[in-house]
Amino acid sequence: MTRQSAKASGPGRLLYSVDEAAELLGIGRTFMFHLVATGEIDSFKIGKRRKIPRDALDTYIDRLRSEQPTATGTRIEIELPQHQHGPRD
Repeated sequence: MTRQSAKASGPGRLLYSVDEAAELLGIGRTFMFHLVATGEIDSFKIGKRRKIPRDALDTYIDRLRSEQPTATGTRIEIELPQHQHGPRD
C-alpha cells in the first residue's frame, strides 16, 4: 500500500475497495474477490467500482472468531499425518 493510500484507509473510513479490504484483512486480492463473490463478505457497487463497508469486514471477523474454538476454551486436538518411513529413516 502506498503512503497516500495507507493514510486514506485509516479507521475513519466507511468504504474500502477490494484491494484495500484485502490488505486490511491480510489476505490476497483473489481470495478477497472469492469472499465477495460467495457472499461471505457483503459488498455493493458504486458506479463501476465494488465497495466493501467497514462493518462488513468487522462482521466477517466476528463470524470467524465465533466459529473457531478459543485457546482458553475447549481443548483443541490436532491430529498430525503419520510419518511414512522411507529410505531416509
